[in-house]
Parts: sequence; structure tokens; C-alpha cells
Amino acid sequence: VYYIDNRDYTLAMDIQQSINLSIMRKFEEQGIEFAFPSQTLYLEGNGISAGAAPS
Repeated sequence: VYYIDNRDYTLAMDIQQSINLSIMRKFEEQGIEFAFPSQTLYLEGNGISAGAAPS
């Protein structure tokens, strides 16, 4: 966690990007990878089969 004490939004975002990219580069140098966000959905049936849709 870090705090950027600056009221200029653009400058603060530039500083934040620089810090985050530096962190990512250090992780890459060490061979450390980040996991991508994922979501798993488990569906349970109620034992009833759905019939064909009426035409």
C-alpha cells in the first residue's frame, strides 16, 4: 500500500502507473506470475428433465 500526496490527478496516475509497472517488472525478473481472475459456476439439477420447447 502506498499513498501519493499530490492533488494533480494526472501526475498521481502517472506515478501510480510507474510504481505498478516497476512491481510487475520485479515479479517478472523473479519468474513470479499473477493469476488471472476466474469464476466457477456449479449447477445442480433437480432431477427433472426439461422437455422440448413448444412450437
